[in-house]
Amino acid sequence: MTIASVRSYKQRATSISASGMAFPSPRPVDGWRYPNGRRLTRLITARLDGSDIRVVIGNGYASHFIWRDRQHILSQSRNFLSNDNWGDYLFEDKEGAAM
Repeated sequence: MTIASVRSYKQRATSISASGMAFPSPRPVDGWRYPNGRRLTRLITARLDGSDIRVVIGNGYASHFIWRDRQHILSQSRNFLSNDNWGDYLFEDKEGAAM
């Protein structure tokens, strides 16, 4: 992730916070598309003010995620734990996982 995309992420998080929408803090968001149309999604969390940015799933295969509690996120992913197939995994959003 580049510095520019971190700034963009902080701006999006700040505008969402300013809109008054209620999300757990931190909240996940990120995705990108290759020129050939292929899409990948990382799971990145941050506080609503854009601080404390963490990559929870960085392999590009994050889908259908939901918070279990303030530290754990259930998400579908693949290419994780030597498993090439899609599966449901519980990820921990913890300090020390910062980018």
